[in-house]
Amino acid sequence: MKKNYLKFLFSTLVIAMFAIILASCCSCNNIPVNFTVEIGSGGGFTGMWSGFTLEANGQVKSWNGKMQGENPKEYQALKNDKMRQIHGKIKSSKILDLHLQEPGNMTKYLKITLDGKQNILLWDYSRNDSLTKNLNEVFDYILTTLETKD
Repeated sequence: MKKNYLKFLFSTLVIAMFAIILASCCSCNNIPVNFTVEIGSGGGFTGMWSGFTLEANGQVKSWNGKMQGENPKEYQALKNDKMRQIHGKIKSSKILDLHLQEPGNMTKYLKITLDGKQNILLWDYSRNDSLTKNLNEVFDYILTTLETKD
């Protein structure tokens, strides 16, 4: 009886140690595989748009053209900590639940895909009311983070 108990205890310890080692080796960044952000601005006299696309793997592409997301070019690879910060900022701001489709002469653009939802937000560049105050802060944070190279 004691011999079976010792075998069971030893087996449990080996499995626990293996699980701990395996967990410490994985790169768990908690970013969903379908997470993407497309951010930019445009319009005006030229009708040109420019901005960035952030993919779930941390790749950032810059783009510029007559439409959002047009002519993408490799820009940088974002570090995991910055990915987590952007992801956290979006989740905590609840902008996935916001509905805003009010472009102006110059328009800010934010398209987010997260947790099976996609939201496209468009608003006038000069708009700064209670609805867009938080949105402008999130927009500025994401844009600054993506355009700053490490």
